[in-house]
Amino acid sequence: MFKEYQEILRGLHNEVEEMKRTIVENNENLREDIAELGAEIDEESYERREALDSIRYTWTAPIRRKTRKMIQEMDEIVKHQALKDADKNRQFDQAAEEVDRIKNDLLPVSAQWSKSVAKLREPTAISAVMKGRAS
Repeated sequence: MFKEYQEILRGLHNEVEEMKRTIVENNENLREDIAELGAEIDEESYERREALDSIRYTWTAPIRRKTRKMIQEMDEIVKHQALKDADKNRQFDQAAEEVDRIKNDLLPVSAQWSKSVAKLREPTAISAVMKGRAS
Protein backbone atom coordinates (compact mmCIF):
# COMPACT_ATOMS: atom_id res chain seq x y z
CA MET A 1 0.00 0.00 0.00
CA PHE A 2 2.81 2.47 0.78
CA LYS A 3 4.57 1.39 -2.35
CA GLU A 4 1.65 2.53 -4.37
CA TYR A 5 1.62 5.96 -2.67
CA GLN A 6 5.35 6.20 -2.99
CA GLU A 7 5.10 5.49 -6.69
CA ILE A 8 2.33 8.06 -7.04
CA LEU A 9 4.43 10.57 -5.08
CA ARG A 10 7.51 9.67 -7.13
CA GLY A 11 5.46 10.17 -10.33
CA LEU A 12 4.14 13.50 -9.04
CA HIS A 13 7.65 14.48 -7.99
CA ASN A 14 8.95 13.56 -11.46
CA GLU A 15 6.13 15.54 -13.07
CA VAL A 16 6.89 18.52 -10.84
CA GLU A 17 10.60 18.24 -11.71
CA GLU A 18 9.75 17.97 -15.40
CA MET A 19 7.50 21.04 -15.07
CA LYS A 20 10.31 22.88 -13.29
CA ARG A 21 12.72 21.99 -16.09
CA THR A 22 10.16 23.01 -18.71
CA ILE A 23 9.52 26.30 -16.89
CA VAL A 24 13.26 26.97 -16.55
CA GLU A 25 13.80 26.03 -20.21
CA ASN A 26 10.86 28.22 -21.32
CA ASN A 27 12.16 31.00 -19.11
CA GLU A 28 15.61 30.73 -20.70
CA ASN A 29 14.08 30.66 -24.19
CA LEU A 30 12.01 33.73 -23.36
CA ARG A 31 15.07 35.55 -21.99
CA GLU A 32 16.97 34.70 -25.17
CA ASP A 33 14.03 35.89 -27.28
CA ILE A 34 13.85 39.10 -25.25
CA ALA A 35 17.59 39.62 -25.65
CA GLU A 36 17.33 39.01 -29.41
CA LEU A 37 14.40 41.40 -29.70
CA GLY A 38 16.32 44.00 -27.72
CA ALA A 39 19.31 43.57 -30.05
CA GLU A 40 17.03 43.87 -33.09
CA ILE A 41 15.44 47.01 -31.67
CA ASP A 42 18.88 48.49 -30.98
CA GLU A 43 20.01 47.61 -34.50
CA GLU A 44 16.89 49.14 -36.07
CA SER A 45 17.30 52.26 -33.94
CA TYR A 46 20.90 52.54 -35.05
CA GLU A 47 19.93 52.04 -38.70
CA ARG A 48 17.20 54.66 -38.46
CA ARG A 49 19.53 57.08 -36.74
CA GLU A 50 22.14 56.46 -39.46
CA ALA A 51 19.54 56.98 -42.18
CA LEU A 52 18.34 60.20 -40.56
CA ASP A 53 21.91 61.44 -40.14
CA SER A 54 22.60 60.57 -43.77
CA ILE A 55 19.53 62.51 -44.92
CA ARG A 56 20.41 65.39 -42.64
CA TYR A 57 23.98 65.46 -43.98
CA THR A 58 22.82 65.11 -47.58
CA TRP A 59 20.40 68.02 -47.31
CA THR A 60 21.97 70.29 -44.73
CA ALA A 61 25.03 71.27 -46.76
CA PRO A 62 23.12 72.20 -49.94
CA ILE A 63 20.48 74.06 -47.97
CA ARG A 64 23.15 76.03 -46.12
CA ARG A 65 24.88 76.86 -49.40
CA LYS A 66 21.61 77.99 -50.97
CA THR A 67 20.77 80.03 -47.88
CA ARG A 68 24.19 81.73 -47.91
CA LYS A 69 23.82 82.43 -51.63
CA MET A 70 20.36 83.94 -51.11
CA ILE A 71 21.63 86.10 -48.25
CA GLN A 72 24.52 87.32 -50.39
CA GLU A 73 22.16 88.12 -53.25
CA MET A 74 19.83 89.98 -50.89
CA ASP A 75 22.80 91.94 -49.51
CA GLU A 76 23.82 92.85 -53.07
CA ILE A 77 20.28 93.92 -53.89
CA VAL A 78 20.12 96.06 -50.74
CA LYS A 79 23.51 97.65 -51.51
CA HIS A 80 22.50 98.28 -55.12
CA GLN A 81 19.20 99.83 -53.98
CA ALA A 82 21.05 101.99 -51.44
CA LEU A 83 23.36 103.22 -54.23
CA LYS A 84 20.35 103.95 -56.46
CA ASP A 85 18.62 105.76 -53.59
CA ALA A 86 21.76 107.80 -52.86
CA ASP A 87 22.04 108.67 -56.58
CA LYS A 88 18.38 109.74 -56.70
CA ASN A 89 18.81 111.82 -53.55
CA ARG A 90 21.88 113.46 -55.09
CA GLN A 91 19.89 114.20 -58.26
CA PHE A 92 17.03 115.67 -56.19
CA ASP A 93 19.51 117.81 -54.25
CA GLN A 94 21.08 119.01 -57.52
CA ALA A 95 17.63 119.78 -58.94
CA ALA A 96 16.72 121.71 -55.78
CA GLU A 97 19.98 123.69 -56.02
CA GLU A 98 19.27 124.42 -59.70
CA VAL A 99 15.75 125.62 -58.86
CA ASP A 100 17.16 127.85 -56.09
CA ARG A 101 19.77 129.24 -58.53
CA ILE A 102 17.08 129.93 -61.13
CA LYS A 103 14.94 131.65 -58.48
CA ASN A 104 17.88 133.80 -57.47
CA ASP A 105 18.60 134.62 -61.13
CA LEU A 106 14.94 135.54 -61.71
CA LEU A 107 14.73 137.94 -58.74
CA PRO A 108 16.38 140.82 -60.62
CA VAL A 109 14.21 140.09 -63.67
CA SER A 110 11.10 140.13 -61.48
CA ALA A 111 12.18 143.37 -59.86
CA GLN A 112 12.82 144.99 -63.26
CA TRP A 113 9.49 143.68 -64.57
CA SER A 114 7.69 145.13 -61.56
CA LYS A 115 9.36 148.51 -62.22
CA SER A 116 8.39 148.37 -65.88
CA VAL A 117 4.78 147.54 -65.05
CA ALA A 118 4.69 150.32 -62.49
CA LYS A 119 5.99 152.82 -65.08
CA LEU A 120 3.39 151.68 -67.56
CA ARG A 121 0.66 152.31 -65.05
CA GLU A 122 1.62 155.94 -64.74
CA PRO A 123 -0.56 158.13 -66.97
CA THR A 124 2.41 159.89 -68.50
CA ALA A 125 3.97 156.58 -69.46
CA ILE A 126 0.80 155.39 -71.17
CA SER A 127 0.54 158.52 -73.26
CA ALA A 128 4.22 158.23 -74.21
CA VAL A 129 3.68 154.67 -75.35
CA MET A 130 0.64 155.68 -77.34
CA LYS A 131 2.50 158.52 -78.98
CA GLY A 132 5.26 156.10 -79.88
CA ARG A 133 2.75 153.87 -81.61
CA ALA A 134 1.12 156.69 -83.43
CA SER A 135 4.33 157.83 -85.02
